[in-house]
Amino acid sequence: MQNQNFVEKYSDRIMVEQMLADLIPGFLRNKTNDLKILNQAIIDQDYNQIKKIGHNWKGACSSYGFHYLGEVGQQFEELATDKNKDKLKVLIDSLPEYFNNIQVDYDSGSNDSNS
Repeated sequence: MQNQNFVEKYSDRIMVEQMLADLIPGFLRNKTNDLKILNQAIIDQDYNQIKKIGHNWKGACSSYGFHYLGEVGQQFEELATDKNKDKLKVLIDSLPEYFNNIQVDYDSGSNDSNS
């Protein structure tokens, strides 16, 4: 079970519900735009802004099927609370590569294998 969670958590292949297909490009664009805001917030030491984005990611990313990014949002919140600029910077700097490698697969929601 733990290995399955690891694969789901850190895989670049994301399974998203088909009904969200039209929303995913904008969703991903918004998250990459958030990276610019986060980088500026690090420079400004605006930990409240980082917490706010982290909170949004924690809820929205998981809802869209991007569970790893939801966990990253939680890490943003925790690290911003601790004002841990160095770890925040490392985490933020790791995300462009993650976004560049994401492969989204769409699930029609049908689990009926007898059809």
